[in-house]
Amino acid sequence: MAAAARFETELKIRSTWEKSIAAVALLFVASAWFLGRFLEESPDPQQLVSLVPGATNLVPLEAHRLYSARNRKQADVPLGYVGLGRAAGYAGPLSVAVGLNPQGVITGIRVLEERETLAFYRKLTKQKFPQHLIGRTHWDIASPARPLDAITGATISSTGVALATRRAVQQVGKLALNHNYPPVPPVPVSVGLLEIVFLSLLGFGLTVSLWPKKRAKAVRWFSLATGLVLLGFAYKRPLTLVNLNSLLLGYWPNWRSALFWYLILAGVLLPVIFVGKTPYCDRICPFGAAQEVMGHIGGAKKKIPPRIASMLSWLPRMLALGAIVGALILRDPGITSYEVSGTLFGLTGAPWQFVLLAVVLLASLVVRRPWCRFLCPVRAVVDYLAGLRHWLSGHRT
Repeated sequence: MAAAARFETELKIRSTWEKSIAAVALLFVASAWFLGRFLEESPDPQQLVSLVPGATNLVPLEAHRLYSARNRKQADVPLGYVGLGRAAGYAGPLSVAVGLNPQGVITGIRVLEERETLAFYRKLTKQKFPQHLIGRTHWDIASPARPLDAITGATISSTGVALATRRAVQQVGKLALNHNYPPVPPVPVSVGLLEIVFLSLLGFGLTVSLWPKKRAKAVRWFSLATGLVLLGFAYKRPLTLVNLNSLLLGYWPNWRSALFWYLILAGVLLPVIFVGKTPYCDRICPFGAAQEVMGHIGGAKKKIPPRIASMLSWLPRMLALGAIVGALILRDPGITSYEVSGTLFGLTGAPWQFVLLAVVLLASLVVRRPWCRFLCPVRAVVDYLAGLRHWLSGHRT
């Protein structure tokens, strides 16, 4: 009886301690959000004067969205114009400045603000996008009849930069060149195989407890294999900390063109909030599936001592908190991301990410899901939300 009472007391102390840590973490996140908002700066428009050859200064014409490029020696003669445009990228807002001469020919383009991951943005710079648009006329870029995905293999990032460029050029065309463009057609809702299969996998995962055990096991492996092939290698769209940071920062893309962004966030977070768990991590996550495949090859039977495993379980929580706080302060969802799923499925990333990926995959041969258990920031956030729900529901009862 004494041992049981002592064990119950220890559980209460641990619960109180974890609640305190959870509250402090929430305070850190809220403080980081407000601090980042306070430190956020707007670019100096005079730094964009080089977008128009021969110009020495910019004169605002329309509420910081349009500028006339002048030369101090001929102050009354505009040498061109600079327009600003914004759009949504993969991980946040994109802001682009475009210079045009009086004939409406693009003379310079600069991306002022982007929140993309380094791997995504490197793809754009390797394609010399959007610099290859220099020399084209405003009609080529601003006309809604022209497709945005002119680049082979265009991603959400490149489409976002193209849309921001189009809006900047339209500012100049409408307000400075007195040109009217055709009405912009509504963005079509993007529903395809990815969205349909993900919803199906989510439905399987949420109802699997009602299935016979043997069939549930088979469905789980089917879900993992489908997630690995489709969300991983085919579309390269696993849920990452970048998605969660974008949500916290309010960088939400147009739902019509980025429906899957909303589906995967809702499919993971809403089940946690309402029922306390989500099928994504254990039954759909492509990187989790990759680790299980490696574990199946190597056996993955080696167990970590409970005390060490308990200590290591705090590591992803600390890493996730630090990454979220850093992203909120810097107002950049991807700047503190350390995940390696993109390195596996897209073969992109810094050298240290390839090294970390190799370590994780090798460890998966002997330890079950080492990334998910000891490093994954998404799993840490999911566990945190599940813990909050449990504590709040327990408090109400």
